[in-house]
Amino acid sequence: MRTTNSSHFPLPTRRKLAFWSVAGAFLGAGALAFFLIGPGAVRRVDAQEPGPSLTDPNLTVLTVASGFTTPIGIAFLGANDWFVIEKQTGQVKHLVNGAVDATVLDLAVNNASERGLLSIALHPNFATNHFVYLFWTCQAAPPPPESPFFPTATTCADTPELGADTGDILAVPLLGNRVDRFVWDAGTSTLTFDKNLIKLRSFQNDGAPDPPNQGDEAQPPRGNHNGGVTRFGPDGKLYIFFGDQGRRGQLQNLPSGPTLTGLGATVPDDQFGGPEPDNAHFSGVVIRLNDDGSTPTDNPFFAAGASMGGEVGANVQKIFAYGLRNSFGLAFDPESGNLWESENGEDAYDELNRIEPGMNGGWIQIQGPSSRVPDYRFIETTFAHEEAFPNLQQFRWGPERIAQTPAEALSRLFMLGRPLRRRGRVRSRGGRRRSALPVQPHREPPQDRSGRARPRGSRGRQRRVRRAARKRAAGDRREIRDRHRHQDGPEREPVRRLPFGWEHLRDLAPEQRVARLDFGLGRPGRNSRPGFVFRERVSRPEAEKAVEPRS
Repeated sequence: MRTTNSSHFPLPTRRKLAFWSVAGAFLGAGALAFFLIGPGAVRRVDAQEPGPSLTDPNLTVLTVASGFTTPIGIAFLGANDWFVIEKQTGQVKHLVNGAVDATVLDLAVNNASERGLLSIALHPNFATNHFVYLFWTCQAAPPPPESPFFPTATTCADTPELGADTGDILAVPLLGNRVDRFVWDAGTSTLTFDKNLIKLRSFQNDGAPDPPNQGDEAQPPRGNHNGGVTRFGPDGKLYIFFGDQGRRGQLQNLPSGPTLTGLGATVPDDQFGGPEPDNAHFSGVVIRLNDDGSTPTDNPFFAAGASMGGEVGANVQKIFAYGLRNSFGLAFDPESGNLWESENGEDAYDELNRIEPGMNGGWIQIQGPSSRVPDYRFIETTFAHEEAFPNLQQFRWGPERIAQTPAEALSRLFMLGRPLRRRGRVRSRGGRRRSALPVQPHREPPQDRSGRARPRGSRGRQRRVRRAARKRAAGDRREIRDRHRHQDGPEREPVRRLPFGWEHLRDLAPEQRVARLDFGLGRPGRNSRPGFVFRERVSRPEAEKAVEPRS
């Protein structure tokens, strides 16, 4: 089980700490969380023992507040005015000058595994609208023992439930992960629910007998891979990282579901359907929304989703990037505006990615550079591998199904339609496919009647070249503009310049009397056309006179 231990929010802006605006969401986040955990914490992460050591003499680490239970995020209202959220308790605490002023919200969360209150983000215009956004996992009554594979509810009520929390891993609705907007009232120190923006998959109990023959009857229930990171971008849009939830469908690059290769006849992903990205299988994505939860029309796949229609099409329209596993870190570069994401690998290749519009991260067919697919397969089939609990966390698509070669892995990827906003790079990081662009078919170069490759360029340009060639080949070459001189005795007398293509006369043996004049595009013999070849008889004296002597 992975336990979230990182703050999703950068430290206050200071000259000496400016680099934390990006790196703090990844590398420095664990240190921040450690120094905020007090003696009364109910959960400590082994990786935090012993504490981090500081090597940069220009930085100082101070304990500014303590006494929290699994603090996981901070939002700064001012230099000494903060919100701190606690994963396990679902509480939002208001701090002033390092001391807790009040618990302003207490959500009834399901905190099993990686669930709970996971992220907080302030609206870019927080000073005027006071909007606060929270990503959290709600709870529902657990299913009865005789029917453990189906939740008792599809969603929670829009208005959040407050109060007691639960650690029952099955006590969630099907769509229990959610992002809600609240309004901060500084006068009363309260956060008031405003609206729900989106509800996402949370129930994971994949050992159901249906679909049959998946080999996952012993699959235990889970509550991980929720992601849960939220960020507002420089464009004012809300970006949400949502983990793959253990799904094995199209957004995990299994176009036909969990078949042997992910290709072939389509099969359902789980007892709720799939592999299409309906509401129950919309996971492993970066979602981009307007601040009210509506879908921006300039999203990469907005047009593609519109053509699909229905629930699947509406979800596709929300996608900014897909093919992602899980992440606890998402940050915008304050200088360039680029979006960066830290991605947790299974046993091979954690990643630091620059997320581009329409990007396909490659998971589950690829983790790390595509050039290392054989290594990815080797690690996942050997390292800490048990038959009773295979790597990749899901019995229905084990690591032995990973491709043998980079080319095979790339050929299996699920590629959505052409992104609307801009053309991203198709490959990066050692050849890994990074953009959801259709691969353009290979085109053979145009050919002439003889079957030889025709030079590129407009037809008008080709006609002009042919006319110039005929003109130069006719008559006494009086229209050759450039001239050069031939040293013959004390005086230099002008001689005619060799036309283009005659340079090989310098290499003629004296007895040769026929010169091949090639007026094709490029050097003689390259990209030439039969119509551009002329032959002209040249006497030995004329050839010797026309050729400039070599030095």
